[in-house]
Amino acid sequence: MAARAELAGKVAVVTGVTRRAGLGAAIARELVEAGAAVFVTHFREYDRRQTWGVAPGEPESILAALGEQGAGIELDLSSRSAAADVFNQLLGRLSSAGIVAVFHVGRFLMVWEGGNQHTSAGNRGFAP
Repeated sequence: MAARAELAGKVAVVTGVTRRAGLGAAIARELVEAGAAVFVTHFREYDRRQTWGVAPGEPESILAALGEQGAGIELDLSSRSAAADVFNQLLGRLSSAGIVAVFHVGRFLMVWEGGNQHTSAGNRGFAP
């Protein structure tokens, strides 16, 4: 994966990176391609209950494909401590400089960068 430089020095947090074919994994790949380090969360139990399930070796194969720019943990985001757990783990594994947080919820994608929130609904693009 030849990295671009537009997000060099940034650290991204991406949730929902359990399945190679999922939105979270695609976002994580694009962020690494753009030069960011990426910290991801996945939650196998949730995906196992869905019709799509989880393939053998997922999400480990996703993390491996992200290379040295990727790190992550399994985490149930419905837990009260989830946000603190994500950032405590992130700070222990990756630099905290320039955090970009990416969370996808249903059809919406929310991105925070430098205190600014951008939201995308479906394929309509981002709006500040």
